[in-house]
Amino acid sequence: PNDIWLQFPQKKEKIPQLHVVLHMLPKIQVVLECAKNLKAMDLNGKSDPFVEFVYLKNKKMSSTKSKTLNPVWDNEVFEFDIWDL
Repeated sequence: PNDIWLQFPQKKEKIPQLHVVLHMLPKIQVVLECAKNLKAMDLNGKSDPFVEFVYLKNKKMSSTKSKTLNPVWDNEVFEFDIWDL
C-alpha cells in the first residue's frame, strides 16, 4: 500500500493535511485515517469536516466528524472498481 499525506496550501502557517492509505488492485481501495490543521468554518472556531472521494463517475463520502479541526476517521474504507467506466 501507498501511505499518502495530501497537503492543501494556504497562506497561514499551518497547512491542512489529509492522511490516506491507497491500495490499487484488484480495486482502488482508499483508507481514510485522519486530517489535521483544517480551517475553522463554524462560528465556534471549529468545523464539521467530511471527505468526498471521486473516481470517474463514482463519488463516495466519509462520515462527518463534529466540531474538530483534526478529525480521525479510524480507517474508513472506500472502494472503487478500476474498470467501472
